[in-house]
Amino acid sequence: MINRIDTELTELFFNSHQAGVLIVSESHRLLYSNEQASRLNCKNNPLYCAHSEKLTHSKLKEHLQSHKKFTLNNLTISIVPVEFNEQLCKLIKLKTNSPQNDVVSKLNLGLISFDLNGNIISTNDYFDDICKRRINHIEELLYDPSSQIFKAAEQRASTSCHWQSIKLKHLPRNHHYEYVIKKHHQHYLMQVRDVTQLTLKHRELKQQAALDPLTGLANRQVFEDRLSQALIRTKRNQQKIALALLDLDDFKQINDSLGHHVGDQLLNAIAQRLKEHVRKSDTVARLGGDEFCIIFEQVNSEQSVRTKLRKLNDALSRPIMLQGHTLYPKASLGACITDGQLDENEVYKRADAAMYGAKNMKRGSVKLHQVTESFNHSSSIKEQLNNEIDYSQFELFFQPSITTNEQQICSIEALLRWRENGKPSLPKEFFTVIESEGHANKIESWVIHEACRCRKTWAEKKLIENTVPISINISKSYFYHPNFLPHLHNEIARFNIKPEMIELDIEESCLTSSEKKSFQITKKLADLGVKIAIDHFGSSYTSLRTLHEYPINRIKLDRKLVSNLDTINSSLVKSIINAAQQLNIEVVGEGVESDELVDFYTDCSCDALQGYMISRPAKQQSLELFLKNHCEAVY
Repeated sequence: MINRIDTELTELFFNSHQAGVLIVSESHRLLYSNEQASRLNCKNNPLYCAHSEKLTHSKLKEHLQSHKKFTLNNLTISIVPVEFNEQLCKLIKLKTNSPQNDVVSKLNLGLISFDLNGNIISTNDYFDDICKRRINHIEELLYDPSSQIFKAAEQRASTSCHWQSIKLKHLPRNHHYEYVIKKHHQHYLMQVRDVTQLTLKHRELKQQAALDPLTGLANRQVFEDRLSQALIRTKRNQQKIALALLDLDDFKQINDSLGHHVGDQLLNAIAQRLKEHVRKSDTVARLGGDEFCIIFEQVNSEQSVRTKLRKLNDALSRPIMLQGHTLYPKASLGACITDGQLDENEVYKRADAAMYGAKNMKRGSVKLHQVTESFNHSSSIKEQLNNEIDYSQFELFFQPSITTNEQQICSIEALLRWRENGKPSLPKEFFTVIESEGHANKIESWVIHEACRCRKTWAEKKLIENTVPISINISKSYFYHPNFLPHLHNEIARFNIKPEMIELDIEESCLTSSEKKSFQITKKLADLGVKIAIDHFGSSYTSLRTLHEYPINRIKLDRKLVSNLDTINSSLVKSIINAAQQLNIEVVGEGVESDELVDFYTDCSCDALQGYMISRPAKQQSLELFLKNHCEAVY
């Protein structure tokens, strides 16, 4: 009889069973014992004699007709009737009460053996623990007909087994199970495992993959999918959607001055406000950094979109207290409305162009996309910037300033130009796009390098006095960049020029974004010996108190102050010049393009002049020719 037992079934099931397994005939003849049963067989009072293939323990024989569990020799014994090879047999499971032998139970794998009719032959203890009732037939476990199970076993008889999901009765609710089954001639072996934790973890990871880890908003991947679906619905339903892109103003300065932890808290606060002020049917996503987007579905008109964006911007602009700092966030918003005729890339490109158009306006501006020549130009610039930066396309032009009375050169400003299609482009035409593409810091580093090189050349040729600095425009983002000061120091040392040969032109907003941080940077520059000038002074809200507190050498009056020389403006300009000179700060009048302005600044005792009346921006060769003529008067 033992030879008729399927050996493969024995290896896969009985020998892997943590319990001892005996199969005996009705006459108490031992048909089979597994390895665990051999170990559990007591030497002093054995349960069976393997050599004679007979049961020896009388109490065990007495309980053969009972199907209840009982204890014997520190063993828990259960007896299950089975029909095997057309004979009625008994399957006896022996489980030690010592936890040391629960090896298989730690595998968390349920084992079920049943015959061709679905009658359960045996189950292991792990399955018995999770199944709260005794199972006699496989149908009692299944929601689907057992024929599906048998069919699966037949299909896999000649192929590798794969785990698949299954719902089982009488097992803990809300748990997830997988099974694999294989046929062994006259029997089936089914393995069941609990994959609840794995399933929950998979769901968690899938959700995390769809969300921005910092704010919990949808991420770029989800945004792209939802935009694609929204465009399909819009076209099908003949409706309109609006894609709005949002970029926080001066966020980099907040990060650099207050720390990334404050920046992260600000992003979270902005995300929460966005979620509170859009409909549930709309999508809010964070694309990265300080850039967010909103997909407004079923919009009615341009005016309704403008209204939505303004209300959204008003909500975002409310003061936020973070880490003891009161922040007044502002955001630039740009939007594109479409009826589904544009693809995802084009919608995004147009919304992006509108957003950077808003950034060129005052802080916290809103702009809807309009197809213009400037939009096409911006798109062209972006396409060129997709490749590695070609610095040969950039060059510096130079424009000197002269003293009002002596008409001597007192500074030379380096002006960046980009030769696009052979024609120099002004920074206002390309620099915002360069910033949006993340190339601004690299290009400004290049400008510092080139400016220092040119100043070294002029010193060697003795074209100008060592006291005449070259002025370099520094953007607010680069002013706060951690590489700014080290790079400047390295370039000065590289070309072995005196620090006072360098003058940095910064915007007023550099000083107002973070007073503590900006004061530290300007002090380090002053300690190095570099001169500092405030460019376009009067275009913002810098106070005379700020000029007194900061180590400022020069201010350059914004040309808007003298665009209309009425009595009020004239008095204001004269007051600024007088106050600055009281603080030993030189004043340069910018935008001098007429004799009238020359006379006005002269009457105001302005220290220096710069503009087309003095000299137009020129290439290095033309400027050097100008310098060789000892800066002869041009008016």
